[in-house]
Amino acid sequence: MFGKPAHAALLEEVERLGANRIFIVSSRTLNRQTQEVERICHPLGPNRVTVFDQVTAHVPRKDVVAATQAARDFGADLIVTIGGGSPTDAAKAIALCLANGIDSAEQIDQLRTKKDAKSLPLPPDFGGPTVPQISIPTTLSAGEFSDIAGVTDERAGTKEILKHPALMPRVVAHGCPWGRSQAAFLWGQVTELDMCWVQDMAFRTGIHLV
Repeated sequence: MFGKPAHAALLEEVERLGANRIFIVSSRTLNRQTQEVERICHPLGPNRVTVFDQVTAHVPRKDVVAATQAARDFGADLIVTIGGGSPTDAAKAIALCLANGIDSAEQIDQLRTKKDAKSLPLPPDFGGPTVPQISIPTTLSAGEFSDIAGVTDERAGTKEILKHPALMPRVVAHGCPWGRSQAAFLWGQVTELDMCWVQDMAFRTGIHLV
């Protein structure tokens, strides 16, 4: 979906899906330092929405479990992400955890991609999401267009891939115009983060930036 204000796009899709318990996964910065999350949520009504903004960078398993429990307690019938790659990946992982009865960090082992003798990925042996997801991205990560989620296993300090063919968000409200003041804030954050990634990759590979 392109071109509509984020709040209008979300309200339209919520009504189309018939959702009444909307679990918002937002970046903490966006929720607490701007008015955008409130602006998007307000038309939905206070009794239909709860906001979870406790997912930290690289999506640790403990954050996924905490969010899953919050979504389960709320009775979520729709997950909406507002933010960048971390909220988007977290929401995908939450949807898998809800569908497969995951309630601890250790149980997320059941959702890891398994490989055959040739190290090729095997089809998932667990259920796909039963709660749909809508993504309202604010960065250029493009994670909303994939069927994978990156989650960090704190035990090993490594990021692992959770994959299911039904994991991609049902709707992506892309290109939604934000308030003028917020647009500068959001895209300033994107530019700074992207430059950090470029510099890190250059350092690791020995590429000289020109």
